Amino acid sequence: FDVICGRGKSARDHQGNQLFRVAVEFAIDRYSEASTKIEKSLVVSKIVESIREKSPDGGFVKKESGRWFEVGDHMAREKVGQR
Repeated sequence: FDVICGRGKSARDHQGNQLFRVAVEFAIDRYSEASTKIEKSLVVSKIVESIREKSPDGGFVKKESGRWFEVGDHMAREKVGQR
């Protein structure tokens, strides 16, 4: 269920990234209907939380120098926002 923060086919085709896109699609109406920045932020937070719950040892990950590491909340929220 990890979401790979990166570019390319391997990240796009990764099962966790595919499930991530479904989760965002499911929440897009709530996000669009949110009238305040706080409400929109709560929708993003729920998506990040959901991904991290499904993947307690990972969540949003990035590979650097051949090693995987979990990215922080800022980058995870940015990934959700980009989607």
